[in-house]
Order: sequence, then structure tokens, then C-alpha cells
Amino acid sequence: MMVASGTDTRIVQEILGHTQITTTQIYVDMAQKVKREAVDRAVSALMDGAWRRYCNAMLQRSARTADLREV
Repeated sequence: MMVASGTDTRIVQEILGHTQITTTQIYVDMAQKVKREAVDRAVSALMDGAWRRYCNAMLQRSARTADLREV
């Protein structure tokens, strides 16, 4: 959580009592992966919503065009 919130890696190393920064780096890598996955999920949700809105707009447009043809 500290790494994900932007705490310096050396501070995290000291708090966790790691003698080697490579041990702390494992947590940094995991935190970056978690962040990346969160961004990917958010982008996916936004794109899904945008795609759904686009499809709905096209369906409504198509329905309006069909209504005009009947007049």
C-alpha cells in the first residue's frame, strides 16, 4: 500500500526491515502490476460504456430514420 501510494522505495525498505532493496523491489513490481490492472479495468469499463452509448445512439438514429420513411 505504501508503494502504491507513492512512498519512496528506500523508506519502504527501511520500514519493512529489508536488508536488500531487491526484496523491496518485489513489492514495488507487484504494486505497479496492481496499478496497471486497475487502469486497464477502468479503461475497459469506459470503453464498454462508450461502445454501448455509441450502439444505442446508432439504434436510435436508425429508428428515427425508419420513422421518417414511414411518413
